[in-house]
Amino acid sequence: MPPFSNRVMGTKSHAVLRHPALAQYPPAERIRRLLAQPLSASLMDPSEILVFPEEQMLCPVCYNLDPRRAPSDDGKFEQAWARAEYRIPDDASVAIVEIDTPTKLLESARNGCFHCPIVASVLGAIHPGWEAEKTFLDIFLASGLPVVVRLQFGTRSTKMLASQATGDLGFHLPLGQDVGWSVTVDPECKSTVDIEIYRPVVPEGLKLVSDIALAPLVHNIGFAEDIPDDGGMQHRLAFIKNQVSLCVRQHQCARNSPVPLLPDRVLWVAANNATRIQLVEPENVRALYLTLSYCWGSSLDATACCTTAQTLASRKAGIAFDELPPLFQDVVMLARHLAIEYVWIDRLCILQGHDGDFHAQSAQMAEIFGNATLTIAAASASSVNDRMVQSRMTRHFQASAAGSIGTLRLHFRRRSHPLRQEPDGGDYGAISRRAWIWQERLLSARTVFFTPGGELKFECRHHSVWEGFAPGCTGHSWSARLDRATQAEWTALVEEYMRRDITRPSDRLPAIQAVMKRVAERTGWRPFWGVWEDALPSGLGWRADYHAEGSICEMTPAHYAPSWSWASVVGPISYALATPPATHAVSVMDGGSMRWDLTCQVLDRDSERIQISGRAVFVELHAVVEESCLDGREQEQKRPCKYKLKGRADNQQDLSITADVPLKPWYTTIDGKEVSTVVRVPYGEMPPDQSWSAPCAAISLGRRMARHLVLFVGLSMRTPGALERIGLADGILGATFSGCPTWTIDLV
Repeated sequence: MPPFSNRVMGTKSHAVLRHPALAQYPPAERIRRLLAQPLSASLMDPSEILVFPEEQMLCPVCYNLDPRRAPSDDGKFEQAWARAEYRIPDDASVAIVEIDTPTKLLESARNGCFHCPIVASVLGAIHPGWEAEKTFLDIFLASGLPVVVRLQFGTRSTKMLASQATGDLGFHLPLGQDVGWSVTVDPECKSTVDIEIYRPVVPEGLKLVSDIALAPLVHNIGFAEDIPDDGGMQHRLAFIKNQVSLCVRQHQCARNSPVPLLPDRVLWVAANNATRIQLVEPENVRALYLTLSYCWGSSLDATACCTTAQTLASRKAGIAFDELPPLFQDVVMLARHLAIEYVWIDRLCILQGHDGDFHAQSAQMAEIFGNATLTIAAASASSVNDRMVQSRMTRHFQASAAGSIGTLRLHFRRRSHPLRQEPDGGDYGAISRRAWIWQERLLSARTVFFTPGGELKFECRHHSVWEGFAPGCTGHSWSARLDRATQAEWTALVEEYMRRDITRPSDRLPAIQAVMKRVAERTGWRPFWGVWEDALPSGLGWRADYHAEGSICEMTPAHYAPSWSWASVVGPISYALATPPATHAVSVMDGGSMRWDLTCQVLDRDSERIQISGRAVFVELHAVVEESCLDGREQEQKRPCKYKLKGRADNQQDLSITADVPLKPWYTTIDGKEVSTVVRVPYGEMPPDQSWSAPCAAISLGRRMARHLVLFVGLSMRTPGALERIGLADGILGATFSGCPTWTIDLV
């Protein structure tokens, strides 16, 4: 790094230069030696040694890494990056600096900017040769936080006029306003690199005079703690103990008593001696216990070490430590290090098999995970045969920015978790894609994640903390979302849940049952097949996600839920048409700005039937089968089909609907008369390969302004006289339902 210049700083007092112990040295050497002294040995206030201009000349490239002077991240289109990632004061400045080419940064460094060389040096250390590739940068700035530099590969253009936006994308802007779009071209598909630059937290006894005297040069760079590179447990144990202890003392995260009742069946890991474990069935016993959240792995892994009705007696007699798979061994050892005597692991504590007690125990998941002292989320393990503690990835670097008169301590490291993923729950490998684990995380009072990169993350219902955070720095709690019972929050949770994998589709509703139970306890709402009785119209407003090749969703292998429930399909869904943005935080009971037209007359829990009333009209559904760009077997399995709606003769419309799953025409006889309708293609059956048309019914679910959200239904193949849901459409004009009668139908 270039030497500090008089343009940046100067001496505060000639007394420094006349210091007796330094009189033999030239002036610059005197200051350098003084700055290198331990802070505890300094005879004067370090902040009085050097003076810096109150406002340094602003670099037009990096903006001096100052979030107050850099382009603000105002959060117009999404929440400001730092507010989404951290819990920061409302008045904290947040900014993002965009640098389109390496040349701009390097030229600024050569022209004397103090901060651009810091960024360039860090990039060179993390990704040598970055400046010779097609790259661009984003620098994320926020008051009191480390600087995050994102290196991306490709090129970026950020230019679009209002006329282009209106003509190409259909946006309408106020007169005189333009919109800028950031378009990334990434020909090599390289992953982005996120680098964190921070001032290390130095213990008081190890601080140097320079740590205080030179601090004004980097006051815009926040503090963080170094993370040891070794893969041992001591630092991890200290982190876990500190976070759990703080939560117990300061938060109200535990559901009931700090010492909870033990589950019906639990492992006693302090049994008799260090090498043996017992499965016990306590009654009204209170004690601390851990729960394990993990991936079962392949079908072969899933059969290992399971407790069944046949092995229960032997498990209660004792389990040898060496008989446990590696992951379970690690959890037992962790519990013993934490002085916790009991551990709950599903495959050992729930009787598996057809004669097991899975259904009885799954109904208690809210209590089992909610009452646990700590849940261990083994994100580092893809199966029980993996170790929980992984060596830390080579991503931590320590460096000093050395000037001609002093040393400025700045450290940097690759971030273990990319920005903007934490608000969606983060991506910690396979564990982040499993539906059961999604529920376990939401239910747990406290969770510590052992991530694939070796870092730990602690999360309670109050906040979250990553290893390396500075003292007092916290992030948001993803699991606390259950405490914010709004329409937007709940539907967002369902959307996330449906994107997660589940081994048995029949478990889709059981795996969210405990979450709905907890929400119901807090709100008084009544769950019904994945939606709420108290807000049934909005609960019906889901649609299947789709792409250019058609709907992504498919039918379940068997009948697990009524057609009107999102649990009747397999695949991602969206509530975007029915709910306001999450930032509106509208109560689930008022439906936001949507005016619901549909009402529920009867709700039959035994038959899944709901009787609904609403304005309806018969329509002709035209299915246009188009050639697919897919190849081979995938093309045979997913023939793309576009469904277009043709309205009544006096209200012609040509609108597309989103089918829940592939559809087909169906012909049946009612009272001796042949009728046709539209139904979902049953599981395992190929959809039609020719275009077709058939009638169905369209019911107004709700409306915003003059545009209706419409539910499409057809006759049921399973229940005579009833109808089943087939799809959803938005944007149908109100004239379509003008003068239409109100229908009352049974929906199954």
